Amino acid sequence: GKFLLLFLEVCENNNSWIIPNDFTLEHIIPQKKKDTLDNIESIHNIGNLILLEGKNSNNKHKGNSSLKDKEYKLKKNSYKNSNYKLTRELSEKYDNFNEEDINKRSTNIINLICKYTKY
Repeated sequence: GKFLLLFLEVCENNNSWIIPNDFTLEHIIPQKKKDTLDNIESIHNIGNLILLEGKNSNNKHKGNSSLKDKEYKLKKNSYKNSNYKLTRELSEKYDNFNEEDINKRSTNIINLICKYTKY
């Protein structure tokens, strides 16, 4: 998942943002909340994964070390300042984030992968 999202990030980036190398792959809905999902396996679905700066940055983006297992609504504002386009878009497209959104986002990511790989 980490390298697929990084591949998409490079393809989708409009060069106005620098893609940092210090990143982590993170769950939008935290792994501790997997028991709240109808399908526990959805927690590891690509639609529930994002690239996130490993540390807090100068542009007011909070990295994983600060966000950890907070609720989506609390993470959302930090996502808006991310250097990663797909992470910024997440905050623009979803007011809340639930299992249905994992599935929608997974479909969108798969469509982007197909677009850039011709599969």
